Amino acid sequence: LASVSRVAASAHPGGFWLDRAGAESEVVEGEPDLVALRSDPDVLRAFDELKNRTSIVLTLSSTASRPSRALVRGNAIVLEEHLTVPAFPNGIRYIRNIDLLTIATLAPRHTQVPDLFEAYNRAAPPAPLPDFLGALSVMIGKGMLTLA
Repeated sequence: LASVSRVAASAHPGGFWLDRAGAESEVVEGEPDLVALRSDPDVLRAFDELKNRTSIVLTLSSTASRPSRALVRGNAIVLEEHLTVPAFPNGIRYIRNIDLLTIATLAPRHTQVPDLFEAYNRAAPPAPLPDFLGALSVMIGKGMLTLA
C-alpha cells in the first residue's frame, strides 16, 4: 500500500495519500529494475533478434497469466489486469509508461515491428519508439511473449 500511495501522492498531494505513503517502507519484489533490464542478456538478445528479423510472429507465452492487481488511476486505486511470468511473479503492467497488456493483445495480429508500433500508438497514448522497443524486448526476453 505504501508504494501505491507514494505514486498517488506525487500526482495528488494531500493528507490522505501522504499519510499512507509514509507507512512502513516496503520493497516490492518483482518490480522492474530498468537499469538492470537495459543490460540483461535475455533482453539484449531479444532486441537483437527483433532487429535481425524480416518479420515476427508473437504469441502470449504459455507461462504468462493476467491477474488483476491494484494500480492508481487518477485519484483512485483500481483493479486492472497485469502480466505475470516467472521473471515478474507479482505482475507488471507498465514499463516506461508502455502498456504491456496492450502490446500483448496487439502483438499476435502483426508480423512487422513498425506495424505493431503504429497499432500500439493508435490504441494507447503515443509512445517514443525507444521505449516501445525496450518494452517489447523485455516482454520477449523475460518470457511474456514468445517469438516464433
